[in-house]
Amino acid sequence: MKNSCSLFIILIMLISCTDVDKFSDAESFKLIIENEITYQVVGNELRLEGNIDQIEYYINDYFWIVNEDTIRSIIRPRIAINYGEYFVKLILIDFYGDTISDSLLIRHNESLEVELLSPIDGFLDCSETLEFSYRISGVDSWEEAEALVYVSADENSLWQEKNIWQNSVDNVCFWGVKAWTEQDTALSSIRRLCNCEGIK
Repeated sequence: MKNSCSLFIILIMLISCTDVDKFSDAESFKLIIENEITYQVVGNELRLEGNIDQIEYYINDYFWIVNEDTIRSIIRPRIAINYGEYFVKLILIDFYGDTISDSLLIRHNESLEVELLSPIDGFLDCSETLEFSYRISGVDSWEEAEALVYVSADENSLWQEKNIWQNSVDNVCFWGVKAWTEQDTALSSIRRLCNCEGIK
């Protein structure tokens, strides 16, 4: 009886020294793997990486979900993408079937561009009814764009803050538009507006 009691105590001690509890303790395990997704956008390719090398011993299976697509057992997948939003999730499954995941939302912005429409280049009539027309493209659904018209007698200083259009036709020889979102800024081409004295 004494021997079986000693054997039971030794067995309990051995079990308590194993890593079995790590599989069932989801909170402590999550602390090990959270923030493990890294990504890089190169051209129109999304490069993902799941840094699971240090916990590979605990993992029985893993897979990625990118929007509606599932990619199995690739640590560094590369996915062709267009502009837009991509929800990425890395799911890890341990040997007991418990799942732990990490996710992030990736936004691939379209390039912001400004196209000047009117007045056309070399417009000669600097009148009180002068109106500027332009088109902004590349504004994604999660962005809001703002724009300002700049005018100046000097082409080289056009983009200075003092040259923001104030509905005055004085010294208006060149014009352009600056547009911006939270992520991007774009300058239009510069157009000559009218034949100002001294301007060639």
